[in-house]
Amino acid sequence: MPSELVLALGLAKAAALLDGPNGATYASRGDLILTGDQVVVWNGQILEKPENEKEARAFIAGYGESPPSTVGSCVVTDAATRRQWHAVDVATVHF
Repeated sequence: MPSELVLALGLAKAAALLDGPNGATYASRGDLILTGDQVVVWNGQILEKPENEKEARAFIAGYGESPPSTVGSCVVTDAATRRQWHAVDVATVHF
């Protein structure tokens, strides 16, 4: 499911930063870390970036037939406590 995917990726990005070489510095300064991810969903499928102009034009033509949605996550992590707040939002665009 797209909402689960973008949230999992946002959480994984935060974990990578906290567990990386600068994680201790972020924690000692009490930094807040903002991560997230976003995908485009059309007709129930996640669309990757178009590989060429022909595919891009096909995507755009399809958007006129059925509206695409963006599904995005936002994760805020307190580096000192590792406490997290997160949300997922969906925006549908009608052409």
